[in-house]
Amino acid sequence: MKKLLSLFIVLSVLFSCSSEEDSPTDSGLTNLQISVQSKSTNSVTLSTTSEGGPNFTTVINYALSGTGNFQQTSSNTINGLEKGTKYDMFFTRTRNGQDYTSPTLSVTTLGFTHTPGNPLFSRDTEVNHLYQVIYEGNTEFGDFAQPLSGYIIIENDSVPLLNVTATSTQIDFEVGKNVRTILPTTADNYQYNYPFEIGLFTNEAYTRITTDTQTNTLTQPRSVFSIDNHVPYIESGVLTGSICSNSGKRGIIQPGGRFWLRDQGTSTNSDYNNQDNYNVKITNIVDPTISRTYLASDIFPINTLTGDCTIEGMALVGSAVNGRRGFHDANVLSLNLNRNFFIDGDYTIQFIVEDDNTSYFSNEYIVTLD
Repeated sequence: MKKLLSLFIVLSVLFSCSSEEDSPTDSGLTNLQISVQSKSTNSVTLSTTSEGGPNFTTVINYALSGTGNFQQTSSNTINGLEKGTKYDMFFTRTRNGQDYTSPTLSVTTLGFTHTPGNPLFSRDTEVNHLYQVIYEGNTEFGDFAQPLSGYIIIENDSVPLLNVTATSTQIDFEVGKNVRTILPTTADNYQYNYPFEIGLFTNEAYTRITTDTQTNTLTQPRSVFSIDNHVPYIESGVLTGSICSNSGKRGIIQPGGRFWLRDQGTSTNSDYNNQDNYNVKITNIVDPTISRTYLASDIFPINTLTGDCTIEGMALVGSAVNGRRGFHDANVLSLNLNRNFFIDGDYTIQFIVEDDNTSYFSNEYIVTLD
């Protein structure tokens, strides 16, 4: 009898050990992760994951950010949200009567209908100042969350855009003169054109926008989402003859390049691209006393300047970019020089602009009179 009792105890111990090895203790759910799968102006679809086994129930919790007034849903897609609005979201999983909670995620719905990768195009109704953005094929943006504002972004700096407005198919904005404060200087290595992006705020939503559009200004293609630094630059200086030069008294020199031309008139929208004043200075390199500064008030019609031998001054030859007022890369001037004063030799020509109490100096372009 004692032997049978001992054998029963041994078998009971062995059976008990075997059962514990086959049924390990439940460690619960771990590594709960929440992320955004997709979002629109009024919905958010979440991805919810965890480790630790099946047989659980999931509840999504969401509330206006910072309020703590959470609502619940069993669906990973939350509908009926406000556009351009920030929400706090987390999920709770329950397994075997135990609740497990994920970290809280802040999600902002889109402020307007925007599909990343869908081509955006722009056009500038006034170069360097007024811009419009549209979708390819005039796809609609829908209604925009308000308030609406934005920034122009160049490299790692930005300044506010002006007068940002939008319709269902178009975004309009102005770039102000304040952008000049963030443009890199170009004294040693002249650059004039800087691509930019815009950062658009629609209520609490933020969207960064750029475009692929290019416009040819006859001298080179440029992105429509670009801005000129407004630093004048002379690229050429052609000496030509005229009816006056045959008398030995006059010669025409035509500096061409990037600068403002006051006489192109004031834009119907603004005076952004019209400087306050400008002048052109030509100086003999060997003898600086042989120098003359032509003021904006010394400007004449080109036919008058080339045909009247008594006139010394400057005239507009024209612009290669029809309809583009103000500062760009296709402006040309004419200077009518008095040959009795300007002796043969090398001269520097410099374009000087005054705008908003700031002076902008071009390079000193060298020309030879002979």
